[in-house]
Amino acid sequence: MRTLLLLLGIYILWRLISRYFMLRRFIREQFEQQQGNPHRGKEGEVHIIDKRNAQQNRNDGDGEYVDYEEL
Repeated sequence: MRTLLLLLGIYILWRLISRYFMLRRFIREQFEQQQGNPHRGKEGEVHIIDKRNAQQNRNDGDGEYVDYEEL
């Protein structure tokens, strides 16, 4: 009888600990999703954005650059 209660206690403790770690992992995954990192790829993967296309799409009517000097 005593052995059965001990095994039951160990089983319940194991379930509580495993649920804690599963909940912790779930919360971490949700946090990472909310950080706005949708383009997360494989580790070491590199993406290069071509800036030449961005300059061609720019309007010439945006104004001009003015270089200010400090007094």
